[in-house]
Amino acid sequence: MARGLTHPTAHVGNLIKDKKTGDEYVYEGYEFYDNILSKVGKYEILRSLKKPMSSGALFKFTRNSKKYGIIYYTRSISQNSSINAGTLEMEYSGRKGATENLGIQADKLIRGGKVEKRILNGLEIPCVIFRSKKELVNSILTALKNNKNVGPHIYDVLAEYFDSDLKKINWNDSFRQSDINEIGKYIGELIIGVVVLDNKSSGIIGSTLFQTKKIKEFIVPDDPSFSGVDSAFVCHDGEIIPISSKLGAGAKASIFTNLLPKVMARGKVQKSVIGDIAAAANRAGITIDILNAKRGSKEVLYEYGMRKILNISPGDIKKPIEVYNDARVNKITDKVQKTILAIHANKDIEKKVKDQLPKSITSAFSREVSRRLNNDKVSLEIVEEVLAGKNFYQANLVLSKFLKGEIFFKFLPSGKAKVSFTGSKAAINDLTASQGMLNYELKYQ
Repeated sequence: MARGLTHPTAHVGNLIKDKKTGDEYVYEGYEFYDNILSKVGKYEILRSLKKPMSSGALFKFTRNSKKYGIIYYTRSISQNSSINAGTLEMEYSGRKGATENLGIQADKLIRGGKVEKRILNGLEIPCVIFRSKKELVNSILTALKNNKNVGPHIYDVLAEYFDSDLKKINWNDSFRQSDINEIGKYIGELIIGVVVLDNKSSGIIGSTLFQTKKIKEFIVPDDPSFSGVDSAFVCHDGEIIPISSKLGAGAKASIFTNLLPKVMARGKVQKSVIGDIAAAANRAGITIDILNAKRGSKEVLYEYGMRKILNISPGDIKKPIEVYNDARVNKITDKVQKTILAIHANKDIEKKVKDQLPKSITSAFSREVSRRLNNDKVSLEIVEEVLAGKNFYQANLVLSKFLKGEIFFKFLPSGKAKVSFTGSKAAINDLTASQGMLNYELKYQ
């Protein structure tokens, strides 16, 4: 499902307003802690959400140089978690293009379905099952009716759309563009399920695939730790058609959770940058299972960065992750100082990144790794082979048309995509890289 504030594309630095008090803050990102209450001493806590437990996420804000936080109790969290501004009883303000004021929660949109275990990407996970258009539409509309941020004008327009030929939504003047964006992000990826279950894919989905299939079910993963696909269609003959859904060009995915485990599963990898990253994971003791559990990414990045980018040997720095751990608490140890000096000496790393050291160490590694991946033909070929082997379909709801009320999905198999990498999500003033480190995106010709 589409996600909010925890995703790499979340807007750190945006103004965000407390719906209860009207006070404005700057959003600074989030961090998950196993012992959350031991980590909040420097923050004035605005509120705590969900049932109290030992672990949780601290969403961070600043106002007039003072630090504030919201505790969201949870056993785990990921870049795909369904936590947005509305979930925290906040809304964006003061920035063009701000989204997610409606507080639509992806998991609540599917609560009307039946939960069953299914196999997706080789893993048995709980999925929410819909066997008819009526079941799916009722689930969506019930969630909207129970959402105090969703006015009658939104509910009525969407109810009217679901009762139509599904080709056109009649936005009216009461809709803000941010509302339309949010609807597209969260409800858009369920619209494809409505369309296919209603046998109306012709003219709406840019493929004839569903015109030749007998669809039995539309299923949506109900496990926040699952990073495979957003949904899938199950045919009467047992065939499963996995779907990765995006609004517009969509968000970039982390190589550590979505790609590297699959590269490592191939065994010996041809000499390449991506092969060196896999080798770094092995040296750091990071297994496929650890990466699938959304852990270990910084250990891999720092191991690769230290050995391959800075050429610092284990004799000088035995455990690269210790550099991160020291710098994070502002301890400029010998290891951190050596790293800073080596980054300054590296001609491929940008001056603006060097100017922010030591806060920019993670960003320096992320940006340089992405540059090397994009320039390595062998790595690109390996990654494209891996993605082709994943055998899913990319469904992109075309944003320019959606803003005009027209529903159309670009729809292509993953094997027809070209891949590109970016490390720019790792902000140069954020050592923790709370918005993501090293990501990739699929580009379709």
